[in-house]
Amino acid sequence: EVLLGDQSGAMAAQLARHFDEAGMTAKAAVYHVQAGQKAQRLSANQEAVRHFRRAEELLAALPEQPDLQRVELELQLSLAATLIATEGYASPGMARAFDRARAIAGALGDPLQMLRALAAHLSYRVVRAELPQAEAVGQELLALAEQSGEAGLIIGCLGAVGVTAFHAGRFAAARSHVQQALALYDPQKHQELSYRQGQDPQTTALAYLGWLDWLQGLPQQAAEHSASAIRVAEAVNHPFSYALALIYDATLSLFLRRWPECAAKAQGALDVSHRERFPLWWANATILHGTALAHQGHLAEGIAELQQGLAAWEATGAVLSQAFANAQLAGIY
Repeated sequence: EVLLGDQSGAMAAQLARHFDEAGMTAKAAVYHVQAGQKAQRLSANQEAVRHFRRAEELLAALPEQPDLQRVELELQLSLAATLIATEGYASPGMARAFDRARAIAGALGDPLQMLRALAAHLSYRVVRAELPQAEAVGQELLALAEQSGEAGLIIGCLGAVGVTAFHAGRFAAARSHVQQALALYDPQKHQELSYRQGQDPQTTALAYLGWLDWLQGLPQQAAEHSASAIRVAEAVNHPFSYALALIYDATLSLFLRRWPECAAKAQGALDVSHRERFPLWWANATILHGTALAHQGHLAEGIAELQQGLAAWEATGAVLSQAFANAQLAGIY
């Protein structure tokens, strides 16, 4: 560790293993967190989770003290962001991670880290379709973010509150929030947010603008925003955000009843989600692909695929959009 100096972070996985084997529990935990974060930035999500879980085990064996609580706080926040990809926004593991992070941030009196924990809580509530609770969390979150003056936090919170407003049917508020997030986003400064928050906020904002445009009678503008979301996700090289952009673009094709386009875009999302092991997006893409197949005359195959996707969606804990998927199934019958 001393010999490596500033390079110790780059060798975090090796150092974690060495300190683990030497029984130096606290140092091993610190380096497992660093190794997990390095893996997270490379979108090696399964590896990241393994490091975070090992750090969790090690810290549980140590007495609580402020410096180790800060290590665990960073661990739980990073774990929550990674579990969005590996389990979905509404998984029990995600809930445990942000609950623990909130408890530690409260004990340490750390408002910035409390914001990150609340943001994860908001995502969980939205995808669980607990929208009144999500809106209450969102207003608290946005007020705290604006007080902090931290642009990255404000961008993430504006986007999250905008998404919540969208699903609550408050489209003007949703548009206002996501446009504000886009105005603040600087690609040179904020690419790291993809990993800290679990998804790229610029991609998400553009994808939702596409849906808002369509719902408000602007199909050409919708297509432009949706295509921009895909380009941005490719540019930031964040596979989870890229799968999100493909899903939202495929859904826009569904809205427009362009079934071959919907099938092709959904297949792209399926390929990414299978390769990167994103269960939520795999389920969503399967629903869309099955719907498109059925509308192109492959009824039995399409219905079976749609039902498979719906079951997989429910298995992640997600409630949001179940009615939409069931409506597609009813429309086919």
